[in-house]
Amino acid sequence: MPIEKTTSEKAIEEAIKKAILENEKEVLKGLSLIGEECRNNARLNRGYKDQTGNLNSSIGWVVLKDGHPEYEGGLVSTPSGSEEGAKGQIIGAEMLDKWSSEFKEGYVLLLVAGMNYASFVQNGTSRMPGRNVLKSAELIVQGLMDELMQNIMKNNSKK
Repeated sequence: MPIEKTTSEKAIEEAIKKAILENEKEVLKGLSLIGEECRNNARLNRGYKDQTGNLNSSIGWVVLKDGHPEYEGGLVSTPSGSEEGAKGQIIGAEMLDKWSSEFKEGYVLLLVAGMNYASFVQNGTSRMPGRNVLKSAELIVQGLMDELMQNIMKNNSKK
């Protein structure tokens, strides 16, 4: 006895689109939570004295979908430092805009420390050892990404 198709092509197509949309929302929200966790980690575990507040407040993140921002965060002024980070927020936002334009397809989580001296603080120089700026956040990203993907796969297997 042959198998008979009882569901229309349109109904199948709509069900597939719905499943993709549900997964997409979960991916985007998950990436935003990872961005926020990384930002908090960088702020709490910084290994430097932020004299102006600019380096700390230049740390921010954005989640992109096909080059368009879906969620963003960080770039928060700090009550410490001689400038309270006002300049850092502006430069961090400019850095996120600049790097966002490089990614036109797929899902992207960008995390930046926007100040031009961030890499020197992170990596050190011949006269100064490196200090944590984003390194601790970088180390936790992979674990959080793995957890996000496992949760999505687990949720899909229940449907």
